[in-house]
Amino acid sequence: MRLSEFEGQFFEVVRDAEFETMGILVSDPKRPYLCFAEADNFLKSACAKEDITCIIVTEALADNEVLVESGKGIAVCKSPRTAFYEMHNWLADNKEGYANSYEETTIGEGCIIHPSASIPSHGVKIGNNVLIEEFVVIRPGSVIGDNVVLRAGVVIGGSNYSVCHHADGKLFLVKQIGNVEIGNDVEISYHAVIGCGMFPYNVTTVKSYSCIDTGALIAHNSTIGHNTMVMAQSQVSGSTVIGNGVRISPQAIVSNCLEVGDDVTVTIGSTVVNNVKKGQKVSGNFAIEHSKFLAWHRKKLR
Repeated sequence: MRLSEFEGQFFEVVRDAEFETMGILVSDPKRPYLCFAEADNFLKSACAKEDITCIIVTEALADNEVLVESGKGIAVCKSPRTAFYEMHNWLADNKEGYANSYEETTIGEGCIIHPSASIPSHGVKIGNNVLIEEFVVIRPGSVIGDNVVLRAGVVIGGSNYSVCHHADGKLFLVKQIGNVEIGNDVEISYHAVIGCGMFPYNVTTVKSYSCIDTGALIAHNSTIGHNTMVMAQSQVSGSTVIGNGVRISPQAIVSNCLEVGDDVTVTIGSTVVNNVKKGQKVSGNFAIEHSKFLAWHRKKLR
């Protein structure tokens, strides 16, 4: 694809160039891609990434020296973020080869699948000895390992609530067209949701021996490590990496684009907005190291 193919539809082209897919700054599609930047610091970071070959920017950023010297394709519009996601949605519906195509669904040996479960004819791979209870929904692009348990009401590969604004201010939903991979010996409890990746190459991953409790949400592009617990009504937001042996306690929230190291504990009801180092225990809203939280709490009670 070239920027010039979309001139006048989503933006105006200052310098034409090719791209193969779309992605945000933290994406890693391993092929040339188009992104957007609305601030100088994001633009400089985008220019430094080799895989980003085209950037949608505001008119004020179009003559930025770093951008001009980068040789990357330049597209200009009033709201780069809006144009970017409108274009992504359009490509998902209209451009052959942008969204994934899937082979016929396969189901391994020894599986017990309730008749009320919804499994499409294409795009799902289910391993051996998998238990799928009542009203489970599995969307195309889902790979499920061996010895997995999906309790009643679980959704695998659902679309998360990611929104943007049209030029007239009206909200629109950003299409989620990526994949999900569930490792071996994972249990996902009642009404939990594992969102699919946003872009075609994105994969939301739950690794082996992990447990996702009742009503928990794992959002698009996130990774849950081995032997990790995400407990009831907790949320792991998009593009966040959770390490191995982590315990995320009930009703905790981990914000987007974070890294939570191995053997971390997030205590009940906490809101994590910063990266967490290996072995730490964090508490509070916003979450801080647990001993500091306790000291603050004791002072408050005096």
